[in-house]
Amino acid sequence: MLGTKAETLGRLRPLVSHCHIGDQVSFPVRRWQTEPNEVIAEIRQKFGSAMLVVRSSALAEDSWSTANAGVFLSLLDVLASDTNAVRAAVNDVAGSYEDGDPDDQVLVQEMLGGRDISGVAVTRAVCSGA
Repeated sequence: MLGTKAETLGRLRPLVSHCHIGDQVSFPVRRWQTEPNEVIAEIRQKFGSAMLVVRSSALAEDSWSTANAGVFLSLLDVLASDTNAVRAAVNDVAGSYEDGDPDDQVLVQEMLGGRDISGVAVTRAVCSGA
């Protein structure tokens, strides 16, 4: 049921009707290490010249027993058409993963504008576990 942030958002996207989960490009660090130019081309094809958020999607980020929100790096306002900026952002996010697991993922989404509110759904009280 649980997976990385990218996997969870991908599973939820077709199921939600009262919120918006935007397009994404996600990939394991292993793929980034072997074919970065192809990943950048995929990002540019999907997002054109939009502003992006390059987000962490590590295997250790969330589990049944832990929540590591905010532990790993996410970078805002990365211009999709700026290859050097995308490359640097992905390298920085992947570099924030402490264990260096090549199966950790990076999640790229378009920055949202014109929103009054955004948030994170929490299904348990952190202090009590209820």
